[in-house]
Amino acid sequence: MITVNGKTESEIADLRAKRRSFWYRIEFPAAVLTAGIILVVGGFLDKRDTPKDEPYKVQISKLDELANDLEDMAGDLGGLKEFVVAQKDHILDKEAALSQLNEEHEKLGPILEADRKTVDAILSQHVRSIRGNVWTNRAIGFIIGYLASLAAAATRRSWRRRAARA
Repeated sequence: MITVNGKTESEIADLRAKRRSFWYRIEFPAAVLTAGIILVVGGFLDKRDTPKDEPYKVQISKLDELANDLEDMAGDLGGLKEFVVAQKDHILDKEAALSQLNEEHEKLGPILEADRKTVDAILSQHVRSIRGNVWTNRAIGFIIGYLASLAAAATRRSWRRRAARA
């Protein structure tokens, strides 16, 4: 299971779905606006409350906050990089499997073609033998039918002769 910054793919999908929601679209701008107002008001209050000899300490604390934020962003980018590398490896595995299947297809193609030709030859020979057997079977059937007719005629004559004598 792939994780980015400790979140699984399903958690990431849930976050994306939340971002698309109507309330998130309303709440996010409101939160940004509130944060902006707090920063502006806080900045004015901070300027009024700080003595004139401590502006450098305030700037240093802000620089520390920026450095912490940059470290957090670097961690997020590191997680993103791991995700991208994992996806790249996944794609390379799929490409390797596809190329292996293509190689097997190329190897088996001539064998299939040879087998197809063999099957076609066997079937055409079978059709030829059936055609020859049809005429032989018809001739034998005709001869048997003719002989059966002669036997029936002879039997009928013998019955008529017996009937005439009786």
